[in-house]
Amino acid sequence: MIITTGIPDGPVVCRQELRTLLKDANLTNLFILALERMMKVPQTDPTSWYQIGAIHGRPYIPYDGIGTKGSFGGYCCHSSTLFPPWHRPYLAHLEQFLGKHCKDIANEFKDEGDKEKYCIAAEKFRLPYWDWATEAPLPDILATQDKVTVHRPDGSRPVIDNPLWGYKFNPIYDDFGDGLPDEKIWEAWTTTVRYPTTTDKAAKSEPQLMQNTLKNNRLTLRDRAYNLLTQAKDYNTFSHDAAGGLDAGPGGLENIEAIHNQIHVLAGRNGHMGVVDYAAFDPIFWLHHVNVDRLFAIWQALNPDLYVTPLKNAAGTFTRKPGEIESSYYAESPLTPFRRTPEKFWDSNGVRDTRVFRYTYPELEHLEGLSKEEKINRVRIEVNKLYGRTAPVSAAKPSVFKKLDDHKTAAHLDAGVHVTAGDWHKDAKNDKTHYHEWFAHIEAEKYAINTSFFVHIFITHTKILNPQGEFTNDPKKWGLDPNLVGSHCVFANNATFTGCEKCRDAHDKRKIVRGNIPLTSVLGNRLGGIDKLEPEKVTPYLEKNLHWAIQRHDTTVVDNKDVPGLKVTVGHVLVECPGGPGAFAKWGQVKVHKNVTSGRAGGH
Repeated sequence: MIITTGIPDGPVVCRQELRTLLKDANLTNLFILALERMMKVPQTDPTSWYQIGAIHGRPYIPYDGIGTKGSFGGYCCHSSTLFPPWHRPYLAHLEQFLGKHCKDIANEFKDEGDKEKYCIAAEKFRLPYWDWATEAPLPDILATQDKVTVHRPDGSRPVIDNPLWGYKFNPIYDDFGDGLPDEKIWEAWTTTVRYPTTTDKAAKSEPQLMQNTLKNNRLTLRDRAYNLLTQAKDYNTFSHDAAGGLDAGPGGLENIEAIHNQIHVLAGRNGHMGVVDYAAFDPIFWLHHVNVDRLFAIWQALNPDLYVTPLKNAAGTFTRKPGEIESSYYAESPLTPFRRTPEKFWDSNGVRDTRVFRYTYPELEHLEGLSKEEKINRVRIEVNKLYGRTAPVSAAKPSVFKKLDDHKTAAHLDAGVHVTAGDWHKDAKNDKTHYHEWFAHIEAEKYAINTSFFVHIFITHTKILNPQGEFTNDPKKWGLDPNLVGSHCVFANNATFTGCEKCRDAHDKRKIVRGNIPLTSVLGNRLGGIDKLEPEKVTPYLEKNLHWAIQRHDTTVVDNKDVPGLKVTVGHVLVECPGGPGAFAKWGQVKVHKNVTSGRAGGH
């Protein structure tokens, strides 16, 4: 029986941004050696990389005897209020075994000097996070290096297969798809792949294509994260992609799961990371989800009185029956398969504070002793400094964001090359009291085309690509097109073949999921400034230049009219600028501009 503890003893330690961790050579070496060792644990062992990855989907084996195969499929908590809290013990579960490997390896070093420095490093180990909202492309050690040099306990320094590059199945599970032809692809791949070149055993990853695609979505990722943290004021709409929508007001436009989905598909496409059933086998999954957990923890600190609200779970899992109410703050719906004690599972209430698993994040590290309002003010400054200084709001009120330089923050501002502002944005001099924030809101049936898919939003411009001002007619280059504003991604299993009971039920009920692509940064660049975003200027421009296109995750084009439930709506809100570095902008009521997209397939 396995109890989920996270790192079981010692102080609360900060999880670091990936690029910060990589500056620590000793900790990086231990991390790689621990990954290598864990990935070699036999796949039948519940502490193996394989078994822990399989909790997220295939091959739908009850983990550590929790649940009965064939009753309710899997432990899926996607499109659910439990999406953020369920993944918290999941991350801690992996972290506790990687942390043990780190300590074991450190103590195996023969040289006493090496042993001492690696034991010190092992005490600092926590899973790192990949903050794709400050720098979307991954460091080379994750993206492009299939080999890496390590320092082993015996003193040798061999070149090994890089475990951050991918996981090698040993053996490959020979019934990933329950014998169904569509899933034979996964049984052919002996290692995880990203942007696979083919769908047979000869497939290779295309790392540079992944990197360039992530880079082309960098403004969208920054704006989505900033808007989510500053405007979401309701836990239900914040927590998952089946809630919210235009009727929920400005706070319901964005949700953490939709942004999470975007990274899954952008980082994996039709490889393992891009499909729910197989995503957790890819090491990127864990670094991505630590960042999702970090955004959740930051949002909690900004909204300390808001948390999980009751919502009926329409479908079952291995351990929850259909129709069961998912946990409120006072309820104890189990976050299976993660045991807190031999008799009890972790629940949402139990994982509300990250410190129960002995970790925190840089933005939250120095809040002890502050009042409730002081804590909120401090975290707002952290968020504004990380994501707000190049967001559209800082062009409207530059004096406020310049004052951030006077505030020392704990955030990872030295992590790498951050998203930069456009020339129109950097040239902004005069403060305004208000400005207009623009967006494209997207709805579609989650299982509309029975796989993960992209909804690409383009704003064409004659000076960017060609005399016609059109985005490229080569679908394989849509993700790289300079006219691309951003790619909304729906992250889904094939409901026909998946073992996920909840997914099949959502398919049958034609569940609608939602997300948002901010348009303001691109409009400011195209139209020449924050003061050029009045509706009378923007709506005719968008009627002419806004377009959208749909692709399956393998880049196969789907006609807009063939996507059930697809609705792209353009709208804006009048924004009141913040009064100081510890304040956020206040968004007004949503104004929908139906004329921008009406009359077109998938329009409002």
